[in-house]
Amino acid sequence: MLTPTWVTVLLSKNVALVAISNGLGHLRRQIFLYKYIKSQGYDVTIFCNLADLERLDSHNLKAEQLEIRVADLPRLVKSGFFETLSKRLSSFDVVVSDNCVDLLRSRQDIILFASFFWHRAISMPSWYGLESEKLIDLYKPKIIANRLFVADYLKDYTNLHLVGFFGNQPIKTDLPAKDILLSFGFSNEINKYFLEIANYVAEFCLSEGRKLWLEPRYFKKINAQSYLVVKASYTDKMYKSIGLGIIRPGMGTLTNLIAARSKIICVYEENNNEMILNSNRINDLGFGVNASNLKVLGKLLKNLDTVPMVKIEKASGEFDGEVKSFKVIKTSG
Repeated sequence: MLTPTWVTVLLSKNVALVAISNGLGHLRRQIFLYKYIKSQGYDVTIFCNLADLERLDSHNLKAEQLEIRVADLPRLVKSGFFETLSKRLSSFDVVVSDNCVDLLRSRQDIILFASFFWHRAISMPSWYGLESEKLIDLYKPKIIANRLFVADYLKDYTNLHLVGFFGNQPIKTDLPAKDILLSFGFSNEINKYFLEIANYVAEFCLSEGRKLWLEPRYFKKINAQSYLVVKASYTDKMYKSIGLGIIRPGMGTLTNLIAARSKIICVYEENNNEMILNSNRINDLGFGVNASNLKVLGKLLKNLDTVPMVKIEKASGEFDGEVKSFKVIKTSG
């Protein structure tokens, strides 16, 4: 029996998706969720840095400009920014925050996407961490987290909903692509260690005749300039060509490389708990390996057969993020 149109309208909701502006992974995840929720008949608006939306070639989404960077969170809290934001979000039935605890200052009933908390992952003012914990304890939001990468301190949270990756199912092929992606995450400043890695990998690609997709910020900084070295576009077309990703393992880039069944080598800065957690999980799951320093990376590049390729049967069942997240949204608001 078909559901009458007027019943469908009553059951549908007006949903706001708010993506924090650190890297592109948070936004890519929200784009996939946007499309799925929209397909279920819901009205959806995404709040994000519109320039990032353009970079991901997503032009036809209902979107509003909102840029929230992790480095700015303490300042924004002190300025009362999130309290003023409440007016923009008040008309929505459901608000989903990816990954900004402070939106609880705007709406106390938000759903929070968080496999970790920023104030526990990176160095932030102690008062800010205490305030964040108070918000979580007071309002006890529903938290949606990736079941493979959720931080240990979240596993006992009573309102936790575990989901898989977002986006395209893994590519069913045993013929890996040959291009290499080198990416360190958009949220970090250029640093000496990553630049050293960039120069080393560029020279390796030139010697092997392999195309290197390089994070744009490092493109003009490296010594080697060649037609084989191009700016990474982070589009689906680029990811389909990647056989090896040498990356600072943020969830967005990891998800896309796992979907493409690329080999993964993780590199990261010291004292970043999120990167350490993700790298260790990738290694434990057999999805990739860690390169703790440049010497280790060099050995891995000379022996790429030792770097595992993602197994289709292991990865396919992990791409249910949109479906399971929608179930949480449907029962909220």
